[in-house]
Amino acid sequence: MKVEKLRMAGFLFASFYNYKDAEAYPETLREVDDFIERNPDHPMRIQTSSAND
Repeated sequence: MKVEKLRMAGFLFASFYNYKDAEAYPETLREVDDFIERNPDHPMRIQTSSAND
């Protein structure tokens, strides 16, 4: 559920080793909504119609 929610918001799942300043993905499902809201320009996020809701 956590991964699905992040993917629907446009987050990619690959190494972001080159983006050391980027916030790490949330540890729990409870943290996902706040993480998504805080990270509209996260380097591992692509714009999707879901991300613009």
